[in-house]
Amino acid sequence: FAVFTTLAICRGRIDGRYRLFQIDGGKGQGTPVVNMTGDLVGFMQAGAVVSASDLHEDLGDFLAETMGVVSANEAEKKKSWLGVLFQPINKEYAKKHDLTKSGLWITHVMKEGPAAPAGLKDGDLIVSVNGKEMRQMGVRSIDFFLKTLRPKIDQPFTIGVIRNGKRITCNGIFTKRPEPETLRAEDIGVSVKELTDSDYYGQRLYTREGTLITGVKPGSPAAISGSMRIRLLNIGDVITSLGGVPTPNLEAFSEALEKVRREKPDVLLATYCRGATTGYAALNMNLGETAEEEKK
Repeated sequence: FAVFTTLAICRGRIDGRYRLFQIDGGKGQGTPVVNMTGDLVGFMQAGAVVSASDLHEDLGDFLAETMGVVSANEAEKKKSWLGVLFQPINKEYAKKHDLTKSGLWITHVMKEGPAAPAGLKDGDLIVSVNGKEMRQMGVRSIDFFLKTLRPKIDQPFTIGVIRNGKRITCNGIFTKRPEPETLRAEDIGVSVKELTDSDYYGQRLYTREGTLITGVKPGSPAAISGSMRIRLLNIGDVITSLGGVPTPNLEAFSEALEKVRREKPDVLLATYCRGATTGYAALNMNLGETAEEEKK
């Protein structure tokens, strides 16, 4: 095999989790890059060279990412979580109040996530992560934060924040993202889950009490009504009562469902929240497979 080399000149640097050196020419994602003395200094990625000296902490994951292969730790990373929502600080606000332009405002801390016991709070400004000061601005600061955080179940993390003008260090342990507790109500034709902080903030819901619909079965009472065949309940709706019985959580929903099964009404009234709208759905309980089986 013949070794092919291409001479390229560095024409700028972009700071981030991995420093990117912009060059003239150069192709082939993942191609090794050497300097004039033959030392390995980086790898090609999207028209730039990524510094090899920045990759010693997570070289395996980076190589897998550049080559389009799922790394060994990817599954673990997806299972773990921090439990916060954040957004980049406004650079004009940062300048006015003498704050870092690379900071991230924490808008919401989920009570079921590891961030809450670590001491993070709504309104904190993230200025460092795992001992490294935040870099870049805007969406690039988010990318830097996530790549430096490197979440993995049972691994420790350290996040430095500014709170009320004082710098505070918060230490915690990553936990597994909680599996949602779900319930399938075949009588109605919906699958529902317990409403969590993640649902409330992530889906921008307007109520904290209720059960979130995660699935609607075609042909069921929840999906159609009489001859009009209009979809009554949708995925993402929050059921707040069933047959006049409030359903603020999954346990209450289950109890209300048992009452429906005992009374066997022809029409079941369900109240729901859909975005900022509160609605009522009259479910024809004579529709669906369960009703057909009872008739037989």
